[in-house]
Amino acid sequence: MSIRNEKEKLKPGERSQIMNALSLFTHIGLTMAICIGGCIWFGRFLDNTFDTGPIFILVFALVGIVSAFWTVYKIVIKTIK
Repeated sequence: MSIRNEKEKLKPGERSQIMNALSLFTHIGLTMAICIGGCIWFGRFLDNTFDTGPIFILVFALVGIVSAFWTVYKIVIKTIK
């Protein structure tokens, strides 16, 4: 990948493609972080509330990972169509 100098400007179509790709990657990253992080937080909250071992955090971490990948799959399929 080469670095563009000031004379080589991005065309309007290229700029919108780059922005669309960046927004898609941001959407996917935030979706995964919120799903997994939220489920881990909730599992930790339940473990602290019921004074259990790490059972809830492990269960909800797995639920968060599965839901994150399922949501990302749906986002990608929607984007492709």
